[in-house]
Amino acid sequence: MKFFTKTTAMFLALFFFALVGFSTPKHESYNVSDPENCRLSFSVVSDSHIEGNNLPRFKSFTALLGGIKANERKNDAVVFLGDNTMNGQDIENLLFSGAILRADFKTPVLAVEGNHDVGNGEGDYNKLTKRFLSYTNNAFDLGIDKPYYYKEIGGYCFIVLSSEWYEGNEVHGFSDEQLLWLDSVLQKATVAGKPTFVFGHYTFWEVKSANYVLYDILTKYKNVFYFHGHNHADFDEYSLSYFSGTAIINLPRWDNIPDKETSLNGNTGAGVFVEVYDDRVVVRGRDFITDRNLAKKTYTFDGNNYDY
Repeated sequence: MKFFTKTTAMFLALFFFALVGFSTPKHESYNVSDPENCRLSFSVVSDSHIEGNNLPRFKSFTALLGGIKANERKNDAVVFLGDNTMNGQDIENLLFSGAILRADFKTPVLAVEGNHDVGNGEGDYNKLTKRFLSYTNNAFDLGIDKPYYYKEIGGYCFIVLSSEWYEGNEVHGFSDEQLLWLDSVLQKATVAGKPTFVFGHYTFWEVKSANYVLYDILTKYKNVFYFHGHNHADFDEYSLSYFSGTAIINLPRWDNIPDKETSLNGNTGAGVFVEVYDDRVVVRGRDFITDRNLAKKTYTFDGNNYDY
């Protein structure tokens, strides 16, 4: 089944490439600011919203993947923050995973489950979560049995969160079990003082739980970075907030910044590129389609404060 899923995804992606008459463009390479001392680098994008009848978006998405891959140092991980598909359909999951498999990152790929991946309030949550897990495991070899999980990459902890039930588009339920698990993982991951990276689809204000609050757990520890999407916000000075040692990075939908002069399909490929050093973490806004750093979107953290 694993071989079949990967083969089918790759074949369908190639078919769509042929249908739009498109090959991945060449990209200018980019690199970390201090290659000699960089311990880890990874890229994050959000809200891919791949749908089977939207060829222009698929075309731009493949260009964005090529831009991510142009990292000279090589990404240690690539993370997708949920709403990877528009409706959680099989063809959408095949196109999403097939395009990433074709990009051949040769590095861990982590996927977050978003509300659109489970029907956006109109689908069978349990059925679509099983589908998400099946495609995620088969495409990216994660070996997970729940949509929340963690992986150690390059000596750093990467934690992925997921809604377990929802009320429409705005209230997303986390079980006490998941939040207690998060607290336990963070306690162990932060004891050595290294930065810890947490990825979810929703802002912590939108998370509902019976007895625990996501904000309280995230801000309980120092040098924690929480990346989320969902609300398709602009990429500006409000994309980052800082609470008691925890950095909150709010990513836009990747194609949410209009730039008709220089990009495919009238949109850019916004995301962040993260550099990790012994004494700081640099979060850099980057357009992965037009190969440029986004002005005034670079944040540097030293574990206690940030500057940009």
